[in-house]
Amino acid sequence: MDASTIFMFVLVEILLIAGGACALFAPNTMWHIEHFLDVRGGEPTDFYIVMTRIGGGMALVGTVILPFLTWVL
Repeated sequence: MDASTIFMFVLVEILLIAGGACALFAPNTMWHIEHFLDVRGGEPTDFYIVMTRIGGGMALVGTVILPFLTWVL
């Protein structure tokens, strides 16, 4: 792999880690980022918070597994 491919891979990993961590540990912040223009004074439902945390955890697990899959394949 050349340097530009490695750089892009690392950049994607950093973005996935940041997004997954934010979704896992701060789902309210993720909701406000998604809906800051279309909702005034609203709050996310409990279902949204749980599903966002699950998605964030899956993103973090995928971020850890992805380098190993590319190494094996």
